[in-house]
Amino acid sequence: MPAQSKRRIIIINDADELTEEAQNAVLKLTEEPPAHALIILIAQHVDNLLSPLTSRLQKIYFGKLSESEMKKLNNNPEALHFADGRPGRLKIYESQDVYLVAQRYAIDFIRQKGPARSQLIKELVEVKKEQPLVFETFFEIVLLTFRKQP
Repeated sequence: MPAQSKRRIIIINDADELTEEAQNAVLKLTEEPPAHALIILIAQHVDNLLSPLTSRLQKIYFGKLSESEMKKLNNNPEALHFADGRPGRLKIYESQDVYLVAQRYAIDFIRQKGPARSQLIKELVEVKKEQPLVFETFFEIVLLTFRKQP
């Protein structure tokens, strides 16, 4: 049972995954919020939110977790490397359907050269329409791979 209070708190997790229509509805709420309400949007990718919405919000950025804190969540070395101190990335890694597809694209991208790479990026842009996390995860994997190389 929720606690009794004069204030109401609305928490929207994964707000960056809301449709444009849903974000517009939240925007209307932020234009004239009830005095007794606190609205919290949690987003991993703020750039996926509508700019009029983000302009009305106070942003709070959270730092990375320590390696020991991350190991409490997942002890897999590959998962920890990919997550790089960010619990949200662990969630992506654990969602193997997203991670494995992105990893396959990343491996192909690194191995290919010239026009083949361009074609792969065109494919990824199409994939992004249906699976935006695959697109974003692909770039994370490529960046981490190049950081590892001397």
